[in-house]
Amino acid sequence: AVAKEAAPDVRRSLHVQVRHDRMVALLAKEYAAKGYRVRAELPGFPAPEPIEGAVPDIVAERDGQTIVIEVETRATIFGSEYEAEHKAFRKWKEHDPKTHEYKMVFA
Repeated sequence: AVAKEAAPDVRRSLHVQVRHDRMVALLAKEYAAKGYRVRAELPGFPAPEPIEGAVPDIVAERDGQTIVIEVETRATIFGSEYEAEHKAFRKWKEHDPKTHEYKMVFA
């Protein structure tokens, strides 16, 4: 997949969006340094594919394990999109809990 520039989220202030994007970048780099193949919603990374209809912030894969990471902020945690994403990623994890892991991180 071709890397794309992350679009600003209209639900977040610029300050909160920057904090969100910094956390996504930090986590993406950490997983890449650990040998994971990383896809992230950031410039410089291939974009993640939708999972159960929702696009995660990060997908990290290594040795048959897949970790989906969603970074949330106070601005997004109570929104309907958050609920839909969380439900989609939990459903995806339940398909194969031995190889699928879902993490939610707060920025």
